Amino acid sequence: MNKLLLLVSISILFSCGTQEVTEYWNNGELKLIGKQKDGKQIGKWIQFDAKGDTTQIQYYENGEMIMMDQYGRTNENLPMTLLIRSKYRNSKLHGEDLMFYPNGQIYRKGQFEKGVRIDTFFYYNPNGSVEQFSVFDNDRITVQHQYWPNGNIMLKINNYLTGKHYLYDSLGLTEYVVNVDSSEAGISMDTLEINTR
Repeated sequence: MNKLLLLVSISILFSCGTQEVTEYWNNGELKLIGKQKDGKQIGKWIQFDAKGDTTQIQYYENGEMIMMDQYGRTNENLPMTLLIRSKYRNSKLHGEDLMFYPNGQIYRKGQFEKGVRIDTFFYYNPNGSVEQFSVFDNDRITVQHQYWPNGNIMLKINNYLTGKHYLYDSLGLTEYVVNVDSSEAGISMDTLEINTR
């Protein structure tokens, strides 16, 4: 009876144009499982390591990957956790892109458009406070602010290629001002002043 049900389900899958794809490791553990329709990947595709733990999940629509989750662990004794979640369009990063600490908190959050970083990327400390943010224009940093673990500003750049860059000690008592000038010859940096409060 079970063989008959299996045969019926396989024939239904093939009659709908849908085929399940599976690959196995040499030890017999499942390596990959997914579905194809008319030769194109559809739905959820899951990859596993040789121990059977999920390492990656890819989501497809009509043969195009639209999202990917990547899993990992920082220690062999810990379970796999989601480390990266990326959205795609036309095989390029497109949309929100997230990186996570092993405890599940967000480490990095940003946006891509056609494979290029755009807008603001935020980097967070494990406690959830902002460690750094960078503003991108066509995959180039234009603005960057970075913070000490105590929350004080460490670095302030309001125009990455030209103008003044400000660096601060962890107590915010000393300010280092650097002038940056970029040209076809390259980037030059000169310390302008050191201020104490």
